[in-house]
Amino acid sequence: MSQFNRTEKLVGSSSFKAIQSSKVSIVGVGGVGSYAAEAIVRAGISNVQIWDGDVVDISNINRQLVALHSTIGEKKVKVLTNRYLDINPSINLESLDINFGATSKQNLVDFNPDFVIDCIDSIKDKIELIDLCTVLNIPIISVMGAGNKFDPGRFKVVDIKKTHTDPLARIIRREASARKWGKLPVISSDEIPVKGTGEPVGSISFVPSVAGLMAAGYVINNIITRKGDSHGTDWSGN
Repeated sequence: MSQFNRTEKLVGSSSFKAIQSSKVSIVGVGGVGSYAAEAIVRAGISNVQIWDGDVVDISNINRQLVALHSTIGEKKVKVLTNRYLDINPSINLESLDINFGATSKQNLVDFNPDFVIDCIDSIKDKIELIDLCTVLNIPIISVMGAGNKFDPGRFKVVDIKKTHTDPLARIIRREASARKWGKLPVISSDEIPVKGTGEPVGSISFVPSVAGLMAAGYVINNIITRKGDSHGTDWSGN
């Protein structure tokens, strides 16, 4: 029996072949991205690119899948590379121990993904990534703010123009208008952020993880809808 037998039973043979043959890039594998990437790998996608230039810190343990006491000080992408090869030894995995930005974006262009999951914290680099995907017509789902939030049920997939309450989404919404990006599906919470006491922002295990899993679900559903059977759910964000 294949390790993906239950997935194929759920989505159908044609859709599972579409999943397996797709290429997905996850940019940022911290609190949100580590869960998004793991769900992508466990769903059976065989061609995956992960980006992150950080090392595991003890402060990551409360919310990041990559973070254990045994991995403190290790490169996040190195830890996840070993983990993903253990999940699927046949995976084609490109692990980039760098952060996305103007000087590194050619790596994404060369990978030529079918879909990008944006889990970047840096506003400047987030804008750079969305702009690149828009120009190249690469499908992207961008995750907005997950810090200072307590209710995971408030996350929704919406077009950036329909976001509210989310401070990060406000900035991206302004950029989307100025740069004429058109439609941009995002995962955003309408929860009023908890008032913090400076940096770093507060976080908890069950909030960024949900946002990451939703991002992966959005990607898989879109792959199925576009390439496979008709089992996918329309998470259009409209």
